[in-house]
Amino acid sequence: TALVNASPPTASPTALVNASSPTALVNASSPTDSPTSASPTAAPTASPTVSPTTVSPTPLVVVSVYANVTFSTLDIGSFDNATFNSTFTANYKSDVSLSAGVSTSAVTVVSIQASSVTVASIIEFGTNSARATDFSTKISNLPVDVFTSLKIYGTIAVTTAVVDPFTTSPTTASPTAAP
Repeated sequence: TALVNASPPTASPTALVNASSPTALVNASSPTDSPTSASPTAAPTASPTVSPTTVSPTPLVVVSVYANVTFSTLDIGSFDNATFNSTFTANYKSDVSLSAGVSTSAVTVVSIQASSVTVASIIEFGTNSARATDFSTKISNLPVDVFTSLKIYGTIAVTTAVVDPFTTSPTTASPTAAP
């Protein structure tokens, strides 16, 4: 092979020409007299940037049981004592959570009112409507089996135990920038 035009490389492309030898390189244009300069490239970013993907969250159906429970021999004045009030409320939440199969944080005492003593509460079951229905039936039909630590306050009657599914928008996290 013969190398023709052994001068420094040029910025323009070279062509491969079939000469007398099997493969000879021939400069297809005139040589460049001085080096050319290329435009500088932009500085790279610290990390790759990616557009966040937006996903529309599906609304959740949350199931709760609303219960009004009356303790026939309990005196509303007992709740003036802070220790009694906190102990009763803790026992109520504990009994309900154990019977319903939920955590105590899923049981909310909404109010405690006179008329004997009626406790309004909400028990949240997340998306488990079957468990909510089972518990609603149990608290309505066998409240004494639910309130094992509160039986000492006389007859326990449940005037309302309603299963209420409601739709809520889930909380979504905002996308975060790459480190």
